[in-house]
Amino acid sequence: MRIEDYFFEAIGVLSGTKAVYQSQIHSANITIVDGDEGIVKDSDALITSEQNVLLGVTVADCTPILLYDPVSKVIAAVHAGWRGTEQMIGLSAVRRMMELGAMPENLFAFIGASASGEKYEVGLDVATLFEEKNLVALAGNKFLLDVKGANLDQLLFAGIPHDHIEISPLCTITDERLHSFRRDGKRAGRMLAVIMRKDVSFVQNQPPRAILVYFDGKFRIFVFLKGIESCTHSEHKGVFSFLEHCSHFVYWFRLQDLSMANHCKPLRGMLRKRRPQQI
Repeated sequence: MRIEDYFFEAIGVLSGTKAVYQSQIHSANITIVDGDEGIVKDSDALITSEQNVLLGVTVADCTPILLYDPVSKVIAAVHAGWRGTEQMIGLSAVRRMMELGAMPENLFAFIGASASGEKYEVGLDVATLFEEKNLVALAGNKFLLDVKGANLDQLLFAGIPHDHIEISPLCTITDERLHSFRRDGKRAGRMLAVIMRKDVSFVQNQPPRAILVYFDGKFRIFVFLKGIESCTHSEHKGVFSFLEHCSHFVYWFRLQDLSMANHCKPLRGMLRKRRPQQI
């Protein structure tokens, strides 16, 4: 089984679900899809109004943006590197969603983990393409660029309410749990950001699922219930009784954390007992 299959299983996506990806080229190209395309060439944003069609973008420092209009039922997945951001791909994606009936005031947006404005260093040639508010000057004509902030500005300008926009605080460069091309070069892997509008009749019949994550001395549970992705942060004492009521769960953490933490011993016993899938 492929790694992404474990991930899809954990979030309740059935095997055989239509999924659309793209050959990303750091452009402002946007493609409206119906689910049968497989991989779209030369595109950096995918939009659909179809149900049970998963849209995915891959990143390793670039910014993933997920958009959803609960009224028109239109969704989008956007790959926004600095080039695409400079070309206003976030704003353009909202405009293209409007062609399918979406309204900016109804949209919800998630700006995902990417290189942060505290660590993403660029030269003068790139810095001159962005507003001063998203830059911090360094010595030697170098600058720190806040790509997340630039994309936030675009989404606000497009008309999405500020309280409808969530921004991940995670930085791919500093957080070694995440893939970073800037940090690891050609050795870097890729992360997958996905969005799908599920068939309510299907998800109502599905048992709860959870992903167990251990880091920073705590267990974090990501719960997927009735098609709504909610995140529950929990101390380790309450984790095990919760998991016993989940029909399926997947664990993900760094193996060195598991071996070093004494309070992981109960977890190791549970993993042997439940035989979860490892991703």
